[in-house]
Amino acid sequence: MKLKSFLNYFSSREKGLAVSILLPTHRTFPDNKQDAIMLKNLVTEARNRLQSWPDRQEAETIMEAIDKKISTHDHNYNLDGLGIFANREGVTLINFPFTVKEQMIVDEAFAIRDLIREINGAVHYRVLVISRTDARLIEGFNSHLVHEFDARTELRTGSFPMENPFLFAAKGLDRAQIPNEAANLKEFFNRVDKSLQEIQNKPEQERLPVIIAGDARNAAFFREVCDQPADIIGEVTSIPDLRIPAEKIIVEVQGLVSDHRRQKAETALQYIAQARNNHQLLTDSSMIFRAIDAGN
Repeated sequence: MKLKSFLNYFSSREKGLAVSILLPTHRTFPDNKQDAIMLKNLVTEARNRLQSWPDRQEAETIMEAIDKKISTHDHNYNLDGLGIFANREGVTLINFPFTVKEQMIVDEAFAIRDLIREINGAVHYRVLVISRTDARLIEGFNSHLVHEFDARTELRTGSFPMENPFLFAAKGLDRAQIPNEAANLKEFFNRVDKSLQEIQNKPEQERLPVIIAGDARNAAFFREVCDQPADIIGEVTSIPDLRIPAEKIIVEVQGLVSDHRRQKAETALQYIAQARNNHQLLTDSSMIFRAIDAGN
């Protein structure tokens, strides 16, 4: 589920029994072995807590759904946090690319306040790493790696990583002397962009800002053929080796990530100022509640 959609979905649920389980997790073995133990303990805690729930049938149905959901979860694919949210409508399990506080809450609404703060203040983005030989696509969240796309993400236009099929085997020539080098590169980048746009347009994915990592010439060529250049928030052209692990690529783009976060904050302040000038800004809690009751 998209993180933004997650906020909208769970904040709009009807009141009723809602079980929220949150725990920090680990990306690698053997640390992730303890994740399964912690999750099992929290589920047991939830079951014990629900012994006193008035509607025993509803409570048991939800716990059975949770058991079924976690029985198929592979902890080898954990990120930095795990959330399980269950009510009479079903169970949703989400891997978070940030650490969460261990907690189990049974209430009439889901425990998402801290998650709202974390997600709304974050920069979620993709890094397209391009060279004349190949292309990679990496997803990041603030300073955390989410994952690098590979063949498991099947695409009609070609999965990442992609190799350039138009390479010219030149010996003793610089790039300017290679026949059709620029045209071939643009054709390759056009194919790369088709795959990028397929991911950006997937309903279950989120359209994210894109950072280009590569030399200045290739970045300029890609901008020429890109269908959605407005998605590109900047380029990092100073990485000497584009084959380094995805975690190190994420480190290299943090300057642009910080700039984009600052721009988001400035834009939000502009909206607040505009609302204040139009007498649409409410800061008093009683006025806010009256506006909610009035549907405003």
